[in-house]
Amino acid sequence: MSGLTFRDTLHILSKRGDNYVNFQTARQDMGSVENKQFNAWIAATGEYIIMERNLTDNEDITTKYFHSKDSENAGVFQDDWDARGSITYQEYDAMFS
Repeated sequence: MSGLTFRDTLHILSKRGDNYVNFQTARQDMGSVENKQFNAWIAATGEYIIMERNLTDNEDITTKYFHSKDSENAGVFQDDWDARGSITYQEYDAMFS
């Protein structure tokens, strides 16, 4: 399989080609930040993804992501999770460019 793939039911994130990184669900916040929901996944490598779903406009719900690409920064997951309402998110396919 090639291309970018995210399978929500299996929590698998695929990079280009057949190089897969398996992520496990780590956190979920269904609304402590006004009109936003957050989910986080962590891999054994220390990489993690935080997803922000903005529900402000029910006609145009947006979903963006924050991806920690550097496994050496794995210790900052809790810091990024705590700051989830203010970190910079991007479109899914931009995470790997």
